[in-house]
Amino acid sequence: MHYGNAETPMPLLAVWIALVAALTVGGSLAFACAAPLAAIAALASLTMRRVEGVALVVTAWLANQLVGFGILGYPLDASTFGWGGAIGAAAVAGFLAAQWAVRLNVPSLFRLGLALVVSYAVYEIVLFTYGVAVGSSVAAFTPEIVARIFLINAIAFAGLLVPDSDTVDSRVRHRVSSVLLAGEASTSL
Repeated sequence: MHYGNAETPMPLLAVWIALVAALTVGGSLAFACAAPLAAIAALASLTMRRVEGVALVVTAWLANQLVGFGILGYPLDASTFGWGGAIGAAAVAGFLAAQWAVRLNVPSLFRLGLALVVSYAVYEIVLFTYGVAVGSSVAAFTPEIVARIFLINAIAFAGLLVPDSDTVDSRVRHRVSSVLLAGEASTSL
């Protein structure tokens, strides 16, 4: 994580990544395939450098997959492994796209929403593209389902930001990490 040009010490980064991974486990148990990985990717795009953000997103995805296969009993077949990989790739792609988008010259308030919308849109596009490529049904991409999963991501994202005046200016990175480390996050990821 970084604030301005200063990097966060490695132990603090490790705690932050571990916390988000732990929150992902709770979200995975509650939402299974609808875990808010796009929200995590958007949050990472606002608070982390590329390598750190990818590490966070991959850690969250791995936690989601461990819950899926280890607790929820996902089938151990090629299709499920393929979809698991596609979800991981979609989350990383969402992070990279959101990281690009938040560098645009837009006011901070819009940057927050832009990060989430871009991350989620790319996440869904990658999953839809994978589904079409492997001949899966597009029934999981109805407007109702896409809107429901976006809502889960939006609530998780907002809950982690804990909006106040500090989160809509240049101190967004500092505030988000403070909220997470203080244990004030009110939603499960």
